[in-house]
Amino acid sequence: MTELVQLVPLADRSHVLYRMRDAAGRLLYVGITADPEHRWRAHGQVQTWWQQVATIDVEHFATRGAAEDAERVAIKSERPEFNRMHVVRPAPPVNTDLHTPTHSIRMGDRWDLLGEAYGDRARSALFEQVAAWLLREPGAKLPQRVEQPAAEERSAL
Repeated sequence: MTELVQLVPLADRSHVLYRMRDAAGRLLYVGITADPEHRWRAHGQVQTWWQQVATIDVEHFATRGAAEDAERVAIKSERPEFNRMHVVRPAPPVNTDLHTPTHSIRMGDRWDLLGEAYGDRARSALFEQVAAWLLREPGAKLPQRVEQPAAEERSAL
């Protein structure tokens, strides 16, 4: 005999905000889902921190939007160790000695060309902007290009 299952649209389901803690009560992860068993099974298959989870606290919300708002607030205020979204990270330390690079990269002549186009002190900031954009940090944008000759035109000069 086949059992009939009524599918409930995602928008009509109860959504939960969950907090995963280790045995010492340290907050590991905050998330939301409409299907806790499925979501937690997925965490268990891919997250290296899953083995540390000792307890899961659950709050129910009538809508996904309400759960998303609560999740955003919880992550920003409670700072779980393994969340990546909505995390406010402290600014990196400022290198006060501008002549000593923090990290080295190989670029050949492009480093000098960037210095000519953007200014010597702006080059590092350009790479920070590109890295932030590549890492999909909130609000990150690619830097604006400056007008300059194409590579073929520069080689002819």
